[in-house]
Amino acid sequence: MRRALRLLVLVLVVAGCGGPAGGGGAGGGELPPLSAAWFGSGYDPGNLGVTGRAADFKVGTPIVAVGTLLGARNPDEVSITISTGGSVRKTLPPTAGSGQTYVVDLTPLGLGPAGYLISFVDKAGKQLASGSFNVKP
Repeated sequence: MRRALRLLVLVLVVAGCGGPAGGGGAGGGELPPLSAAWFGSGYDPGNLGVTGRAADFKVGTPIVAVGTLLGARNPDEVSITISTGGSVRKTLPPTAGSGQTYVVDLTPLGLGPAGYLISFVDKAGKQLASGSFNVKP
């Protein structure tokens, strides 16, 4: 078990060290660390990394969330909750993803000014990754 855990950590560290000068590999999106969600104006379909990363967005701008789960899950086991003011306002399926990395496009929701908590959850509601951002007028 420890050997498998060490191998997993090594793979994640090596994957996180890649860069555009690495020759080959997927595009330029950034992947969040384990159990975190990052936000941006888009995502790279090659590696599912977030592009145009930000924590504050203006009303009407594109917003996507990319979450890196602690462990791999099947897409039908993952959903994304959008909370504000302490209440879940909406639950969505992933837009893209598999394994440990999932994406949800929040743009069609037309989010208004507020602070939002985005949680990637399993069928039992257990939080697998999360992050927060603000929408400003």
